[in-house]
Amino acid sequence: MASRILVRTKNGSDRYAIDGREAVRVTSVLDALAKHALYWWNANEAAKWAADNMEALSVLGRDDFVDAATAAPRKIRNAAAAKGTDLHGWAETLSTGGYVDVPEDQQARVNHVLDFLDRWHVEPVMTERTVFHDRFGYAGTLDVVADLRDGNRWLLDYKTGKGVYQETALQLAAYRFATHMQVAPDRDEPMVAVDRVGVVHVTDDGWELVPIMANEDVHDTFVHVLHIYQDYIQPGAKAFVLPPLPVPDLATP
Repeated sequence: MASRILVRTKNGSDRYAIDGREAVRVTSVLDALAKHALYWWNANEAAKWAADNMEALSVLGRDDFVDAATAAPRKIRNAAAAKGTDLHGWAETLSTGGYVDVPEDQQARVNHVLDFLDRWHVEPVMTERTVFHDRFGYAGTLDVVADLRDGNRWLLDYKTGKGVYQETALQLAAYRFATHMQVAPDRDEPMVAVDRVGVVHVTDDGWELVPIMANEDVHDTFVHVLHIYQDYIQPGAKAFVLPPLPVPDLATP
């Protein structure tokens, strides 16, 4: 019997379908949240690019110069995301006893991952596992579920940004309370239970294991955000602004 969930990769991002119907990506749901710090960061990075490249204005012209400045934050984010993706893959390999060959600029972070794995006696139960919720129709891929030296089974996510942000709790609660997980291309099983949830925050300077409150109440909050995303943001969302009314004829009483 075929698996109920199908995963396709398109333009570098995973797309999910449950029982043949498109599922909502957990990380896409979080787009419904206002990220005020990100707005400031985008503006600041665009302004810094413009200040550092003033000589390009006469070469590019005003419109192309503005486009290049606007694109600068996205390029920085994409480069950081690519490094984060690489680290996820290396962490998965290292946690299962494999070896990795990494570029010099990533060596420090990989060493920090190794230190975390050693100090917490990490024993993976599953890595890079696709999970989904058959009632709410969302899906995503968690990083790792592992048994740690404290005797607890943890759902863990590797993060490489400047900090660990509030929306991470919603993301990990969605994974934790998914109803099913894909264990093989042709088989799903009920989602495994975990005792605790956390983020392994890895930077060039070190690592921290950060506990995350991802309980049922937090999952309820995620579901509320999911409904906002479905009704308001995603393609095909409800139309709240209706077509304008016809202009009345002045000659009509």
